[in-house]
Amino acid sequence: MRKNKGVTLIALVVTIIVLLILAAVSIATLTGENGILSQANKAKVETRGASVDEECSLWKINQEMDNKTTEGTAQTLQELLDSLEERNLITAEEREIINETGEITIGSRTIKFDKEAEGISKIKIGDYVKYSPDTTKISYTLKETQSGYPNQEIPKDTLKWRVLDINEQGNIELISSTPTSTDFYFQGARGYNNGVYLLNDICNELYRNDRIGATARSLNIEDIQNKMKIEADGKKAYEKYGNGTEHEYGKTKTYDGDKKNYPLQWLYDNGIKGESESRELMEAEGEGLNISYGNKSADEELTVTVTFWNIQANEMQNNFINNIYYELLCNNGNLNYWLASRFVGLQESLSNFGLRFCKGGEIAVCSLFYSDGISYRSALSGYLRPVIILPPNCIVTDGEYDEAAGGWSMYHK
Repeated sequence: MRKNKGVTLIALVVTIIVLLILAAVSIATLTGENGILSQANKAKVETRGASVDEECSLWKINQEMDNKTTEGTAQTLQELLDSLEERNLITAEEREIINETGEITIGSRTIKFDKEAEGISKIKIGDYVKYSPDTTKISYTLKETQSGYPNQEIPKDTLKWRVLDINEQGNIELISSTPTSTDFYFQGARGYNNGVYLLNDICNELYRNDRIGATARSLNIEDIQNKMKIEADGKKAYEKYGNGTEHEYGKTKTYDGDKKNYPLQWLYDNGIKGESESRELMEAEGEGLNISYGNKSADEELTVTVTFWNIQANEMQNNFINNIYYELLCNNGNLNYWLASRFVGLQESLSNFGLRFCKGGEIAVCSLFYSDGISYRSALSGYLRPVIILPPNCIVTDGEYDEAAGGWSMYHK
């Protein structure tokens, strides 16, 4: 008899099992911890690290050669970082880390950028600098016609200074290590209109240095916001805070009725931008406030945008990209100091206008004027936090940083 020929069920199952085992082995080989794809990604990172390390080494050699000549042709640190970022050898986040710490780790390599001719990369955020103002002014008179509060005299203090920021042009910003010793008030629509200008003007008049081209201004809300973390949804923490759930940061509200008064400066800043712009003074004569604020007519509405946000000190500490910024910007005991930034907030049936301040690590606000036309003195008096803007190449970096000796020294013309 002719025999039947074919594949038995058992043989088919065995074949399928063998194929599955081979597939599993192949997938593990490709995607496992030590798989081909994983090793390829590691090799890619290591290759990128090697390329950055090589570029950095060449840059250091050019810097050393430049130091021995007067040609001045070597790249600055920021020019090198521009080139690396354009070629996707570093990310924007890695560039920020380099600017802050002077080094970056890519794969198994830690690459140090510490040989720039200007010496900027030797200077770290938080370092002390022996800066001194050269203005002859010993005090500043804050006039009632400008601030809304009876005349106040603000003396110049002897302060210590720390590095707050280093920008891509090589300019270094310093911040006073503590607030000044004399507090002062703002009041009413005048305080809102002129507070930013006056805070910046006080700092510049008392703490600039004309010999080296250093200017001064007050700390403002952008200095703080710019150093806060970006969360997974693309927003920073302050954008989620407001004066109650109905009045969140950036939202608008419209008022009618008879509560439609506003400080005149608000006409130029309605919105979340521009609240730290230092515009011209709106000086009032006499005791009245009538030229300091306006109001909407009976057939007009008042629409305002909320720029109020408040974060408590214990939460604020965790919202910076680096703890050093909390230490520099917010951690000053229980002293209150002004921020050169206006704000708009909302109450139940009216809006409030005022200036921002920092209190014991908390970012808060002082209301000065309400849309019902009522004027207030700031509930708390505040001190100054001056910020100094240095031109490039002002700090001596030939030696090593010595905090015990007062920090980095300054060149003097």
